[in-house]
Amino acid sequence: FKMISESIVESEDIKSHRLGIMRNSQNRLIGTVVLKSRKSSPQVCEIGFSLDEKQWRKGFATEFVSGVLACFKRQSYFTELRAWVVKENVGSVKIFEQLEFKITSQNQYPDSFLYSFQRN
Repeated sequence: FKMISESIVESEDIKSHRLGIMRNSQNRLIGTVVLKSRKSSPQVCEIGFSLDEKQWRKGFATEFVSGVLACFKRQSYFTELRAWVVKENVGSVKIFEQLEFKITSQNQYPDSFLYSFQRN
């Protein structure tokens, strides 16, 4: 995989980076990853992703979320990595649980889990 086309968007409280995900063997865009932080809680980073449905259940999402997690563990600024996952999205739920993210209590979105990985 390689990341392409970084796009940076800043608003009053949010700074986000959206990266395209290319499958090297086909040199084709297969998804995107977005990383966001809020000025109100700058040491928390949120991850979100979308993947072409034809690429589901092939391990690609696990691979790039693992890569983001590895980068998170090597850096020293962010203290928490979060992800919002709709409860019925079983594939994404499995990814975050496999990578040892913990469910955080939240009432904001009752149909979603808020996963968190915190630095030790």
